Amino acid sequence: MSQTIYLDPERTAVYEPREGDDRNGSWISPSNVPIAVNVGQVVGTAEIGVLIFEYRGGETDGGSRPLDGHSDPSILIKAGRFSGKILEMKFQPPVVATDFPRIADRLANYPSSLALSARFSHEMVANILRYWSDVKRSL
Repeated sequence: MSQTIYLDPERTAVYEPREGDDRNGSWISPSNVPIAVNVGQVVGTAEIGVLIFEYRGGETDGGSRPLDGHSDPSILIKAGRFSGKILEMKFQPPVVATDFPRIADRLANYPSSLALSARFSHEMVANILRYWSDVKRSL
């Protein structure tokens, strides 16, 4: 079973990553801010096996890789080929929404060797997960 959760842009705006200031800085591209998350739940449970992020303009799949060496849960990330933005996160074993802050910490602590756009995507998705109840629109 899956459900699409639309993200309120007025609420997500405060969580958009940036570096520097307005005159000399960098910030996430609007096309790298998710507009919705498709939540793939395990049938008959509140457990979530996959999150698929939707963006304006789409993105070419750049392949999948594990987030890190952890197995609590293991997280497989599908990232965009050019931007590095997170397109999908698969969890094994499945998680529940109360696990999102811990997963957000893992995303936020990902190596800083990523390109800036990919690093901002990791930070943006981490913020969405950390503040899940704040950013999703009321259905």
